[in-house]
Amino acid sequence: MDMINSMRQDTDRIIGEWAKSVTIKRLSVSYNQRGEPSSQWQTVLQNGSETVDCDIQPVSGEIEREEEGVKVHYSHQAFFPYGTDIRPHDRIYMSADHHLAVCRVDEHDDHTFVYAREPES
Repeated sequence: MDMINSMRQDTDRIIGEWAKSVTIKRLSVSYNQRGEPSSQWQTVLQNGSETVDCDIQPVSGEIEREEEGVKVHYSHQAFFPYGTDIRPHDRIYMSADHHLAVCRVDEHDDHTFVYAREPES
């Protein structure tokens, strides 16, 4: 366990050096008294903070990947600290008017790896 904690600390340090601060948002649906749904994108808090550091890298073109019968098309890869609360279909906001759509999330022993793409127009 000490080796895993050491790996996580190393990853956090590296992400901190290369990273940019982003906001993760998740679609939330609520219902009014008549049962009509309304939805909005809400910030996902990360240890009480509205932002989290990550390293986002564009890939060359768009890549299609298939695992376990699921095809994923992505244009960016992102490295987050281990245990980051992020799920497929969330959004990664780099600024108020620029975000990526999360396609897939892989949790590793020392970091969280995310496949994302530019939103469709």
